[in-house]
Amino acid sequence: MSHQALSELHIIPQGQTVNSLYYRDEILAKTCRDAINRTENMGLISEPPMLGNMSDFIFMQDGAPAHTAKMTQKWCRDSLNGFGRKISIRSVRANLSSKYTDAPSTSTVYRATRACGFNFKQPVMGPFITPLIAKNRVEWCKDHVNYCWENVFFTDECSIWLNRGSVGMWTRAKENPILKVQRHTPKLHVWGGISSMGTTILKIFTSNFVSKLYIDTLNECLIRTADVY
Repeated sequence: MSHQALSELHIIPQGQTVNSLYYRDEILAKTCRDAINRTENMGLISEPPMLGNMSDFIFMQDGAPAHTAKMTQKWCRDSLNGFGRKISIRSVRANLSSKYTDAPSTSTVYRATRACGFNFKQPVMGPFITPLIAKNRVEWCKDHVNYCWENVFFTDECSIWLNRGSVGMWTRAKENPILKVQRHTPKLHVWGGISSMGTTILKIFTSNFVSKLYIDTLNECLIRTADVY
């Protein structure tokens, strides 16, 4: 629905699962597209044009798996002009320049955006540490201030995810925005260790760090390094 009309009601057949393929081919490509493309102004509320300006509208859907699937998002990008577009200060200035001969500069657009209450912020990402865990860590550090660390190896593994870089956005909110990311993005893992004498061999892998792989890593990287030192 929009502020001036409704789409035709799409009835899902009994037993039909609304997966990404059905949602794209039956709902978006047929019911949704027919509603968006309506031009004749008829009497019923399900018959007038859905949109007053076809070049400037917002398409809203919830976060159901069929809606966020790659094939669905691709259909939206290919069929809905500007879908998923991120607006920057430069793009606003370019848009104004295409419409007006005396367009403001990029710095002027920046100042106007700030004057409207927007601030450019980067989301804050941090580990989920409870107050009890934080307290226990502080106490452990205090107990080991004078500990002899010469023969201690500190080891840990880390995951490197694709498409998880820092981004910024304009917002009126005082708090930093929450960044929504894809749940399962491509990644690789690394394992390594340090001591007062040097570093271990770096282990790079892509599979899950199960116990067998961890034991193999210790034998391959930690034991060999310890023997050298």
